[in-house]
Amino acid sequence: MNFNTRNILATTVVFLLVWSCSQQSAFQGNNVSAAITDDISVAEFCGSNATQRVQQTLFFPPDTEVCAWGQDGNLPLFDSGLGIAAVQSYVQPINLGVPIASICDFSLSMNETYTVFDDDITFTLDQFAFAGDFLHRDWLKNVAGMDQVGSLLRYNRLKVIGREHPGVSNAAEWLEAGVTGDFNTRQNSASQREGNFNLQLTRSFLDLMPRQDLTRQVHEFGFHIFGNRHVSDCQHQGFIIDVDISFVPRG
Repeated sequence: MNFNTRNILATTVVFLLVWSCSQQSAFQGNNVSAAITDDISVAEFCGSNATQRVQQTLFFPPDTEVCAWGQDGNLPLFDSGLGIAAVQSYVQPINLGVPIASICDFSLSMNETYTVFDDDITFTLDQFAFAGDFLHRDWLKNVAGMDQVGSLLRYNRLKVIGREHPGVSNAAEWLEAGVTGDFNTRQNSASQREGNFNLQLTRSFLDLMPRQDLTRQVHEFGFHIFGNRHVSDCQHQGFIIDVDISFVPRG
């Protein structure tokens, strides 16, 4: 695989500097004392309270290391037959800065035309899978046996490892119910794929999440990439995600 790996150290330095300067709202007044509860929808709760916004930038530097074959639950290279041998996970926190009563909208966009990854990816918010390619929702549920919380799937990388590969003919991008926008991938080579995305987790999706996750001050955004039997698996180009969240602050 021919990834653009120039200035990896510089990329890491930029990550550290810009992350410390991530934009946060000026939180003022009108905070509510109660958090959202099961008997009210996100639309109703957020529509009846003043919301704030926070914008942050998440940096995922290029990873030129191959899968951690034979480590952390991953299988050795070439030891999985046609199954999935390894999964690498990259998780970054999103700190809203204050206690919150509920998040109301969550959107993310990538400022690159395409990013390249090998082999395929899944995105998560607070461990819930909301978008992906190839390892589509039905596969995660029926083959990998992901735990369900309501209608959402709680992602667990160890459940993916060792499962039968879905095959090229079953490759498909997917968005969880209530997630809108563009998530487009295409085959770049025998194992690489290219993709870009601009997604919004709408209030109907957030309604599906446990209330304790809606009221977190710190959320976790996850990017997961798997490998099966290629030496170059688990590598990806660096990319940047801009996150925009509206929420009701809690006094």
